Amino acid sequence: MSFVLLVDDTRTFRDGREHVRARTSREALAALGGVRQYGHGQLWLDHDLGIVGGFVDSTLPILDELARAASDGEPYPFDLVIVHTSNPVGAATIMQVLERWGYPSRRVPSGDQLVDET
Repeated sequence: MSFVLLVDDTRTFRDGREHVRARTSREALAALGGVRQYGHGQLWLDHDLGIVGGFVDSTLPILDELARAASDGEPYPFDLVIVHTSNPVGAATIMQVLERWGYPSRRVPSGDQLVDET
């Protein structure tokens, strides 16, 4: 079994697979350590995470943490980071950071495997 962290404020997996869900960047940062316990896993990233505490939230703090860990020589052991945002500029930013720091990644349409909970 592997660790799956889904970072998305409105969607979940269509197939109901087991995962940890983070709706905010703060929740995601708290959950990132789970992949170290399992030794491998997947990270699913949306870009725009809605309004939290009156401010626009995004995955940028998560990307900062991934970059910090990689620059310290201790990258998070994700087998794959899947970018599922519908924001094309956000997706390009995420992919650029992931590629720069050596995280295996790919972009997928969000509707293929995720469903809106509302």
